[in-house]
Amino acid sequence: MFKIRKAQEGDIVSMAKLVTQLGYPASEEDVLTRFKFIQNLAGHEIFVAVGDSLQVIGWIHILQFPTLEMTLSTELGGLVVDSEYRGRGIGKQLLAAAEKWSLNLGIKRLQFTSQMKRSEAHVFYQKQGYKIIKNSFYFSKDLTDQTQN
Repeated sequence: MFKIRKAQEGDIVSMAKLVTQLGYPASEEDVLTRFKFIQNLAGHEIFVAVGDSLQVIGWIHILQFPTLEMTLSTELGGLVVDSEYRGRGIGKQLLAAAEKWSLNLGIKRLQFTSQMKRSEAHVFYQKQGYKIIKNSFYFSKDLTDQTQN
């Protein structure tokens, strides 16, 4: 059994492990710094799934995503369920919490990107009613690396 609730600072140790499982290795300190930053931003929420042992076994980060060119939507910042607990409906419940949060804000669209290599995640999202609407490139630049100019 598990329950969904808002994330708390005391969840950071487990959340950091899940960040690593998601493929973005980070220290507990890094995740705590990010968590505190996000907590101070309007339009962001992080929910966790907590198991019987009260350990975090999944989390989802959702944020408002206002742009000039599209209707106000929410963006999925990240979603991960501990590999030992996948297939038990936890991801579905975390996603439902994000959808409810969005609807409570009057936002009727949730969108996100998912890496091409995450084919299992794509199947999961499609089972939840999400559709692939486009393929695109995701660009990034290290703004401190002056050799790129």
